[in-house]
Amino acid sequence: MKTKALLFLLLLGVLAGCVGTPFRWDTARKIQVGMTKAQVTEIMGKPYVRAVAGEIETWTWSYGTGLGTGGAYKIALKDGIVTEVPKIPSDL
Repeated sequence: MKTKALLFLLLLGVLAGCVGTPFRWDTARKIQVGMTKAQVTEIMGKPYVRAVAGEIETWTWSYGTGLGTGGAYKIALKDGIVTEVPKIPSDL
């Protein structure tokens, strides 16, 4: 019984850690300033989080694993157009 409970808790922990919207860094590198929301969505899929602060909308894709690894990619848009993209290190 203890073994089943331990396995259940381990599985639950792993699943809880696997959250977000998986993406590939090579795909994220395709996003450029000036792209529309539709173009970004076509490349990256729907973002995990959308937030609005004033005139700036922020889209975030993120993922995590039960092993403590993960990543996040965030862009800024104004009037439906990408205004800011992060520089992605070449080792990712």
